[in-house]
Amino acid sequence: MASNAFAAGSNLFASELYMEYKKTNEGNFVISPIAVELIMAMVRLGAKKFAAEEIQEALHLPKTDQELKSSIDETLKSLKLADLNVVFANKIYVQEKLVVKDHFKHIARNLFRSDIEKISFEDNEKAAEEINTWVKLQTEEIEDLVDPSVINANTISVLINALYFQALWAKTFKKESSKVGDFHDKADHTVSIETMSKRDTYPYCENTTLKAGFLKIPLKNRAASFVIVLPDAVDGLEALENQPNIFLKQEYADSDINLTLPIFSIASSVPLLEILKTLGVERLFTPDADLSGIAGQPGEMFVDDVVQKAVLSICEKGVEADGSRDYGHNRQRAGEPKDINVDHPFIFFIEVNDTVLLAGRVLDPTE
Repeated sequence: MASNAFAAGSNLFASELYMEYKKTNEGNFVISPIAVELIMAMVRLGAKKFAAEEIQEALHLPKTDQELKSSIDETLKSLKLADLNVVFANKIYVQEKLVVKDHFKHIARNLFRSDIEKISFEDNEKAAEEINTWVKLQTEEIEDLVDPSVINANTISVLINALYFQALWAKTFKKESSKVGDFHDKADHTVSIETMSKRDTYPYCENTTLKAGFLKIPLKNRAASFVIVLPDAVDGLEALENQPNIFLKQEYADSDINLTLPIFSIASSVPLLEILKTLGVERLFTPDADLSGIAGQPGEMFVDDVVQKAVLSICEKGVEADGSRDYGHNRQRAGEPKDINVDHPFIFFIEVNDTVLLAGRVLDPTE
């Protein structure tokens, strides 16, 4: 997607973001590390001094403006070329009295394919409605991103961060393979769920250190993969989540697999403010932030809140009929296939050229 250094830093941030968010979330969730990086990288290019340094260090971004701009440009071009069914809605809303710098508008629009807009926060209900209407228009799916309660007459700026993704498989799961199955939401309890099944050749890795299997399912145009990380034990998710290297590159081998996977969708509203503070971004949210490269004079602009909503939908849909069973190289079809039934809590992530686009977990597909 971008440089190896950027991808490595991005995946490290993905792991840290996941670890922090799970501390306050007890159910299914989905987050988009790259969407956070895009909005924060945009702010980083308008931040000065310590605020800029904190963002760069916490998100493991390239150190120079030129390296950062180059990495963002490559990342967005790769996403466009991958032609995934993904929609970003990133925008900075600032208090209407602030004077936004023309140079920053140019960066937001031309590099990030984003924008910065002045708005009156005096009427919090009206401001929230305006922001939410824009997000719904961009994504067609995401509603009520901003709660009016987080806005008031003293609000200076809000960072808006939304992403909608519907997974389109490289090859469709046949509708007739779908059936009701059991999912162990707990070691001693099951729920009935809709599942889909297919025999195919998948990249697979048994990681004995993490005590989990990693399985890749190719998405549209094969430029991206949906990766399932399934603990060996039915109750093994908690131990797996405490490992810091879940999103690092694995050693995969193409394997003949009978796969059964839940059909599910997840929508998560992610309060990023406290998470970013915990990860080391602090000055950005105080008058000590120098965001004069974005708007106003030093000390006039700071960020009041950062909100993300991500939506992921998983079903049988693909872009090819399931005619042949195989893809990839080094096909191994001798003997019986390996049965993998994703029937207990698991981690998932979507990667494009080794960079994590979305990540999350499923504890109960019926929720």
